[in-house]
Amino acid sequence: MLVVENEVAGSAPPGEGRGLVGMRMRARLAGGVFEREEVGGTWRVTATLPA
Repeated sequence: MLVVENEVAGSAPPGEGRGLVGMRMRARLAGGVFEREEVGGTWRVTATLPA
C-alpha cells in the first residue's frame, strides 16, 4: 500500500484533474485500488496494489 498526504491549500479542487484519473486507471490496470479523500485539512491519496 502507498499513502501520500499533503496539506490542503485553499479551497478543494473543482474536479479530479487528469493526474488523479490517470493514477486511478493505472492502479486498476495493475489489479489494484486507488482512493483519494480529505481528512482533517489534509489530502490523502492511497493506492493498494497486489503483491
